[in-house]
Amino acid sequence: MRNKPVFPERYFPLEAEPFVYAIAGEDTTGTQPDDNGNFQLIGLEEGTYNVWFNPTNNAFADSLVEGIELEEGEQFQFEEDVQLEEASTQN
Repeated sequence: MRNKPVFPERYFPLEAEPFVYAIAGEDTTGTQPDDNGNFQLIGLEEGTYNVWFNPTNNAFADSLVEGIELEEGEQFQFEEDVQLEEASTQN
């Protein structure tokens, strides 16, 4: 697999400890960030992706960023660090 588009990013808060997935149609590529919240998704084909943050800490909610378009050789970065929200609780 050649190095193609990349998502180099960070998420906060670190306590969320999410898995991060890039999803395009039926194809999914995932990673787990390092201890500082840094992650990269490498080797993605050209296409449209949804990026799903799935926290392993149940105190935080899943987050989905939809419709990220990547072209051959393009590197995408979010404009800001990704902020995960606390999960809502029902009484």
